[in-house]
Amino acid sequence: MKNYWDDETEALITEYNTDTPNKEEIALKLQKQNPLVLKYLLTTLDSIIGNHQVYLVTFENKNLNDMFKIGYTKHKDIKNRFGEKRWGEKLTIKKILKQDELPALGAIEFEKYIIGKYPPNATFDGSNPGKNEFYESSQLDSVLELWNKNLNHYKNIVGIKAPN
Repeated sequence: MKNYWDDETEALITEYNTDTPNKEEIALKLQKQNPLVLKYLLTTLDSIIGNHQVYLVTFENKNLNDMFKIGYTKHKDIKNRFGEKRWGEKLTIKKILKQDELPALGAIEFEKYIIGKYPPNATFDGSNPGKNEFYESSQLDSVLELWNKNLNHYKNIVGIKAPN
């Protein structure tokens, strides 16, 4: 087998995959030894504790013409969110109606609050993530009112959320 590293990365990976009780210690050594490990850990940290964008958007897709969607993402550029390969149908943002930055936990709690007070009422057929977060456009004023009155309550909700 070819050794790809000039350090102890391979040995640490092998040790990590045993029944060792010190996985945390090995993980810390790995992230110091190999920049790729650190890069992936930082991506996960962004997902669980980094700032997120909460948004309301409309789409150019014909079957979504009379709808808007609520959501949150760690991407600074919301359009990148819908460029991910996990989307079954390619969704193209027409307009960003609202976009605000909140801590990760604040973003998820804010979205839950809006959806809890004003449940999405549009039907979207498909397997896309977030397919149950669509509203009929006639509901926009009500959702915007909730958004504007409550956003500031979530700006200081700092904590850890599950990674997406």
